[in-house]
Amino acid sequence: MKLQALIVDDERIARESLNAALLENCPEIQISGLCSSAKEAKEFLSKNKVDIVFTDIQMPGTNGIDFINSISDRKFSVVFVTAFNHYAIKAIRSAAFDYLLKPVDEAELRSTIKRLIEHHNSNTKKEDDRSQPQLDELLKTLRLSKNFSKITIPHSKGYKAIDTDDILFLEGNNNYTNVHLSDGSILLSTRTMKELEAQLDPGLFYRAHKSYLINLFHFREYLTEDGGYAVMSNKFRVPVSRGKGPELLLKVKTL
Repeated sequence: MKLQALIVDDERIARESLNAALLENCPEIQISGLCSSAKEAKEFLSKNKVDIVFTDIQMPGTNGIDFINSISDRKFSVVFVTAFNHYAIKAIRSAAFDYLLKPVDEAELRSTIKRLIEHHNSNTKKEDDRSQPQLDELLKTLRLSKNFSKITIPHSKGYKAIDTDDILFLEGNNNYTNVHLSDGSILLSTRTMKELEAQLDPGLFYRAHKSYLINLFHFREYLTEDGGYAVMSNKFRVPVSRGKGPELLLKVKTL
């Protein structure tokens, strides 16, 4: 019998993309439903039984972690599928079966499904029996993963994986964000700067101005003229809010 799966993600493109990837690569899986929110998913689960829940983490209202934790008697395995890799440890603590980073790699997806099938074919389905060994392995994988130095940035056509070292600075653009890269290109993200900032290492990225978040490794000089500027490695001058100059220099010193 096929394993029944539910996909939960507030972004339509993400839901349909994962659905298509599962249909193409994992014939052992049958998609029972696609939900756009935790509330919708809880209503679905109250009426339907599934073996696997694939859920995003960052969603309006109730996030994916709180959604999973709100279901006390879980009878399904959980796979978090998200662009926000800093949630990895929280995902582990929530007893996730696995953690996939957007855009989902098809080989990684197939590997996850293979292990899910092996788990569901075994005779040990109790939550306590399945959690610890798998979570230990998940933690090991995440520690070794190059994804910890990457960020996946959503844009109008999908997602782009970028090394954080290649980001010079973020520039707020209303409800969007201009991501300035070391190769001179600018990526317009559909996320706000605050949302992207939450994914980045606070020890490496500094909010120099309400509209600018800079990568300290690309900081080269601080100029006091005209209120204050941070000169980046590409010679671009980023405004620094009044009074933040000393704090900026202190942050650079502690790197």
